[in-house]
Amino acid sequence: MERTYPVMDSERPHPLLEQLLPLIREPDFDEIFSRLTHGENNNTRFLLKMELKRKSTQSVRSIDLRARNSAVPFVYAGIQHFMTPEDIEVFQATIPIYHGKYTVGVYEAVLAAQKERLKKASQLGEDPSHDPHRFEIDSVHFASYYHRREERMHFSSPVVLKLGSQPALQAKTSDISPGGLRLLLTAPIAFEVGELCHVTFTGLQKESPAPLINEPVCYQILGEELRENRFWLKLLRADSDPELDRYLHNFIDTNKVRYRVSIDYLLSSVEVKGYEQYYLPRMTGLPLFFNKEATPQLVHVLKSENNQAVLEYWRDERNNDKLGGLFTPLRMQRLLSQTQPHKQCWIYCFTHTVRSHIYFFSATQEELEESGLRDLFFTVGARRPSWRVFKLDLEAIQLNSQGLKSLINIDGLPPAHVATVEQQLEQLGYVGQLIAVDDDAQRIDYLTDALEEFQANQLQIFANPIEVPAFELELLHYVQLRKELRYMHKTAVAVKHGVNTVVGWTRDISHTRSTGRAGATPGL
Repeated sequence: MERTYPVMDSERPHPLLEQLLPLIREPDFDEIFSRLTHGENNNTRFLLKMELKRKSTQSVRSIDLRARNSAVPFVYAGIQHFMTPEDIEVFQATIPIYHGKYTVGVYEAVLAAQKERLKKASQLGEDPSHDPHRFEIDSVHFASYYHRREERMHFSSPVVLKLGSQPALQAKTSDISPGGLRLLLTAPIAFEVGELCHVTFTGLQKESPAPLINEPVCYQILGEELRENRFWLKLLRADSDPELDRYLHNFIDTNKVRYRVSIDYLLSSVEVKGYEQYYLPRMTGLPLFFNKEATPQLVHVLKSENNQAVLEYWRDERNNDKLGGLFTPLRMQRLLSQTQPHKQCWIYCFTHTVRSHIYFFSATQEELEESGLRDLFFTVGARRPSWRVFKLDLEAIQLNSQGLKSLINIDGLPPAHVATVEQQLEQLGYVGQLIAVDDDAQRIDYLTDALEEFQANQLQIFANPIEVPAFELELLHYVQLRKELRYMHKTAVAVKHGVNTVVGWTRDISHTRSTGRAGATPGL
């Protein structure tokens, strides 16, 4: 716990304070203090000495400025702070005054500099609290638990990294496992995710010599990590070598006493699986998958309990899915022409019923602007109960071949099944999500007086095609990892629970478990 001392006026500190602070740890400080404060009264000398002790007291407070600015993690003396680059500069410039110790004076210097910047920004009419970067959060990459399915050992050893035609780089291992590696580099390098590289274990050649470790080992780059001005490269073994596996397993087992074993792979796996289990089945957006054609067509849709309303909106009077008509060739071409990787657009929709037949109308913001019929479309559509506003997000699919094999190559699964899965996934080109963003309270914002100048028949150009391509509908629900093979088999069953009986059918069957759906429920 930090001690409390009398505090001098922080707005007008004594002019001798800055001069005395760097000298407080000198052996002859008392003599220096007496000489410099000669002529000051006893009360001033007392308060000055107390202020010096207070500012020099070691601090354990974490500086957290994430609420105000785009802060980054910064660790010093085992304490993690969140500061902007400007704050870090103040921190590092103040630390030498206190001989490398994190003290109350350092803490207050950073906060004072932050306060001064906010004051200047306010005088210039700026609002630092509106910095959009302060809302940035860490992302969770689903299905990324294959990166670390085995324990890794914290192990620092020199290696040589060779990436493409670039010159060989000297690096050090940060942790190591039979299937992966993390390298610490002196500076960031240019690379592509999934790119192959070769690592020569020069340190292991001396510490644990063996003929096979003299040859470069092929790895695939999974990504990078930048923290505290240090750069790490995350690698995954790209080839299969049982002899090298045994060598690395034996090396890790032998040196567990000397080096700390990392369990990050367990923590990250639990986090990812937890989000998958509780988020995916509760998605309100409708996940969409498109093929690789020049004009992509919808081929798969994932249905959950919470996005069922979006899917049902696109069914006609015969309960046929008309969602495919939303993604016309021209609309998809315009969407794909956007320069940014993450493509998006807003789609406004309503239905029109004639003699029990349901017709769907939709238009993007760009289409409405070009046609000059935006006001008419909004006024006609927003008056109807079927009025909807959707946001469509679309991104190209980039398959990681090594990670994919790790996910689907389950022990005992026939190779033909693995090849079939890989072949089906290769046919997918884009993944998207259709999100309903309409609100009945906002309908009035779309209404105008356009009906006095236009005829509703002009909206016929926005009618969706009647004949639309079919797609496969998959139920999105979380199931525990399966330890045995299951077979897709549908057969009628009757489930009895007490005096109640539920009639349904199976979806798949294994030796110990089965999954099914309920049908009629006589006796309930």
